[in-house]
Amino acid sequence: ALDIYNVTIDATASTADYGAGLNVNSATVNMYAGTIKGGTVTANSGGGSVILQNSAVFNFYNGTITGGRLTNPTSGAGGNVTTWNAACVFNQYGGSIEGGSAGFGGCNVYVRDGAYNLIGGSIGGGNAKHGGSVYVSSKNGGFTMTGGTVTGGTATEGGGAIDVDNGKVSISGGTIKGGTAQYGGAMNIRSNGTVTLSGSGIIDGGSSTGSGGGNVIIQ
Repeated sequence: ALDIYNVTIDATASTADYGAGLNVNSATVNMYAGTIKGGTVTANSGGGSVILQNSAVFNFYNGTITGGRLTNPTSGAGGNVTTWNAACVFNQYGGSIEGGSAGFGGCNVYVRDGAYNLIGGSIGGGNAKHGGSVYVSSKNGGFTMTGGTVTGGTATEGGGAIDVDNGKVSISGGTIKGGTAQYGGAMNIRSNGTVTLSGSGIIDGGSSTGSGGGNVIIQ
């Protein structure tokens, strides 16, 4: 396991096919404080700052993950954090994930497969085609939110904050602050996506520039 305490991993000048800052492959990382500054990912993949592969687990307690960049405009997703395989788990208990960029989807988080659990802390927004903050295509755990905050950005198509494409999302707490999108200013739920809303979660503040769904649209 790797334990991170109050240090900076700076990959700002790095370029990689995936995981420019940290590539976690079938291992466990516990981040208690500090900063991971992402680099540039050029391939059809993700994780400008962090990518989880195979059975990797990342426990994010505090600190900042920021600045990851994906330059592929047609398929690059997950500017900062990507969970790639079904057995991957990212648990966010606190801290901030912010300042990522992705041409296609999920400026800050891409749940391609596996599970992302947001218990506390914050995920910021940016500019993308789908999912100004989070892009979900995983049914193996998907994106579960029991606390924390997701702040939307701008999506030129769907999901100012969250785009659910062939994925599973469960929201029972926390706050989703919508952004701006052509459809679904806060959340875009596609026909093959599944979303469960319960408990005390709040979805608010989104705006649509096109075909409706200021906060949520189901297609």
